Amino acid sequence: MPSSTPSRLLAPLALLLGVALCAGPVRGTDARQRLDQFKKKAVEAEKSGAWLDACRLYDELARKSPDASAREGFRESYQRCLRRLQLRTRHSDRSYRETVGKLKQSQALATYEQVVEILNCAYHDRSRAEVDKLFAAGLKEVALALEDGVFKQYFLADVKPAAIATFKNRLETWPARKFSSAKEAREQVRVLIYQATRDGLPTDKALGGALVMEFAAGACNALDEYSSFITPTHLTMMQSPPRLKLGGGIGVSLAGDNEGAITVSHVWPAGPATDKLMPGDRIVSVNKKSVEGLTLDEVAEKLQRGKVGSSVEVEYERDKVKDTAQMKLRDVRLPGVESRLLTPAMDSHPVGYLRINYFTEDSLREVKEALDALTSQGSLRGLVLDLRGNPGGVFTAAVQVAELFLATGVVSIGQSTHPNFNRTFKVESPGAMHQVPLVVLVDSDTASATEVVAAALKETRNTAPTALMGQTTYGKGSIQCLIELRKSPKTLDKTAAIRLTVAKLFSPSNVPISGKGIKPDDVLEAKAKPIEVAQAHLQQLFKAADMLARNMMREDGMQPSGGPPQ
Repeated sequence: MPSSTPSRLLAPLALLLGVALCAGPVRGTDARQRLDQFKKKAVEAEKSGAWLDACRLYDELARKSPDASAREGFRESYQRCLRRLQLRTRHSDRSYRETVGKLKQSQALATYEQVVEILNCAYHDRSRAEVDKLFAAGLKEVALALEDGVFKQYFLADVKPAAIATFKNRLETWPARKFSSAKEAREQVRVLIYQATRDGLPTDKALGGALVMEFAAGACNALDEYSSFITPTHLTMMQSPPRLKLGGGIGVSLAGDNEGAITVSHVWPAGPATDKLMPGDRIVSVNKKSVEGLTLDEVAEKLQRGKVGSSVEVEYERDKVKDTAQMKLRDVRLPGVESRLLTPAMDSHPVGYLRINYFTEDSLREVKEALDALTSQGSLRGLVLDLRGNPGGVFTAAVQVAELFLATGVVSIGQSTHPNFNRTFKVESPGAMHQVPLVVLVDSDTASATEVVAAALKETRNTAPTALMGQTTYGKGSIQCLIELRKSPKTLDKTAAIRLTVAKLFSPSNVPISGKGIKPDDVLEAKAKPIEVAQAHLQQLFKAADMLARNMMREDGMQPSGGPPQ
């Protein structure tokens, strides 16, 4: 779930991959007032066709609104705008336009049939992927394309508006019918393209293939917000290692607090900001220009996605004292795992810190190596596991990591048409860290596979004190697979794919994660310093345990070693 380039490319991709894109903070002291302002801005963005901004704002409303029915409505608005954003992004991709332009109509129809077959077979909810529903979604997608400025620019530039209006009306009045196979749906699409020709559209050119591929894209994009048709550029980016590098950055993660300030939430190791900025620092200005009124993404554009080699001056406030830091932007790699001791190695209550930034096939090995390094100087009394900002990644890796901290029981429950995911995932054997007291830190950007870990540690772990702290997680309890269209024509081979939801995930107690998230045991305010709070919590546990041990020794007539005679 990827990296950089300009935000106009990165942000749509992040949305397509199901990564949370935080909207910029809105000034104001009352939470309801801020949400009302978000709603007003979202409606305005949608009306003006600013699809990315609308998605950001509806996404934030869906996560922050206290009313469940309102959250559902905002989620529907988000998906509606997301489809328009995906359409715009798809046709802004030159490699996709070139690919479609080379397709014969018969090739496009064969690709559509293949897409429908895949969706009907592999989507986790068969009732939503019935062939007639997929065809209806395609009808709607084509109608949206006929309204989109980018699509019209490249495929309808010389077409009379009357012809477009006639065909659009035909789409809207096309009779609904049941299909028994993808082949039947393909035949209906062929008939529609023939009708488009009669209505005056030049379907013998690139437009014919483009219209058919809109049927395919619409079938994918209408299923849920995480399933989508993937174009060549995005396919290449998705196949890159997740979130490993941001070009032209200072190596920080940013967040907005309850009062609208933009703060540093994390400083990446070995980056330009290392030893200059700290978590909790409030950004005041960038290159002597105040960030007052800027959105989170606008500030991120300056500090995370600038020109490599350029200099940046950041004014920040720490403990009510302002200071500046000069840095040069460069490529910064975000490690999968970070660790350190929070206390001196010889401390009587040594506490370790382990941060997992994303899950890949290497996560289990990296976590084990980090834990070995932490315990090489003596046994840990406790551990802070930081999952904030982790968007997920490889599901099996997340399950494996969760097992390290569990002795027995359920990790997650999957619901799928695929046997690999349609089962209960249980702990195979006691993990090496199952007896170590643990504080798990999460936030609203903790998502997907990472929520599986959080839920398992909250509900299943009972062999040592465990606390989940932070904010309610994002609420994306599903698994997506990338399915390349390998059987399609050579012009599409390995250049297009489907990202498809193949499983829904539930917590060990069988509670759905999607749309709900995982609620922490202790909610932390945005101004809190989570790592310090977590460490203090563990220290209190240790003191209580030590006091209990001393009392038990007194009751048994034993003298604590090193203490004076009783």
